[in-house]
Amino acid sequence: SIFQLFSYTSFDNACLYAVLFDQLLCSMNTPDIGLTEIGRPLYPNDSHWDDTSLVTIAYGHGIAVTPIHTAQMFSIIVNGGLLYKPTILKNYKKSIGKRIFKESTSYTMRKLLRLVCTKGYGKKAEVDGYLVMGKTGTAEKIAYKGGGYSKSRNVALFVGAFPANAPKYVVLAIVDEPKPNRYNNGFPTGGMVAAPLVGDIIKSIGSIMVVKYQDPEDPKVKEALHANYHPRCKETN
Repeated sequence: SIFQLFSYTSFDNACLYAVLFDQLLCSMNTPDIGLTEIGRPLYPNDSHWDDTSLVTIAYGHGIAVTPIHTAQMFSIIVNGGLLYKPTILKNYKKSIGKRIFKESTSYTMRKLLRLVCTKGYGKKAEVDGYLVMGKTGTAEKIAYKGGGYSKSRNVALFVGAFPANAPKYVVLAIVDEPKPNRYNNGFPTGGMVAAPLVGDIIKSIGSIMVVKYQDPEDPKVKEALHANYHPRCKETN
């Protein structure tokens, strides 16, 4: 379990993670995107970061970030590990990337995120020829009464990038409080609600953005995305 995994992490290491986490998010706190209406991430500072924080933040509780921060963080993961300042201005001068982690780590993450769209819960975001990679997210909302998190109200999210072998664009879709219906088979989750939306967007903009068709059987593509993956349970449909 997550708790068992992190029970081996000392409190001193937990504080170290808090400092590193804080340094990363501080560099992303209120990016100058061309608008003044931008929020900052909410997360515990190092004096309030403990073993429980390690566990809960690992699955999304105890932290809140804006969509622009989510897209920015995802771009770091897939672009080779570099942090760039986001902006809504078309002719904005590109910033110099700040190294966050090794390029080889980013290449590994691309392969794993590609598997989400070929073998996992992100299949509905896949678009033929665009090699979509991404990650689903289903966040419980704060309960109106009694505190804690609601079991009936959530936010469904999917963040993707394409093409996975040489990513150019990140697409993020968020659906607030989706309802169970026949289109999502009664599961208002990121994979069932937001992933199809991202797929539709990529299908519509791919050609406009002049992204070339990527043949998944091309040897170079297969080499770039090869992962030694052996499912431990039945694959999702």
